[in-house]
Amino acid sequence: CWGYVQGKRYLYREVE
Repeated sequence: CWGYVQGKRYLYREVE
């Protein structure tokens, strides 16, 4: 799934 990192400006991949 995808999760948004608060304070950042990008998404990180979390086990698809």
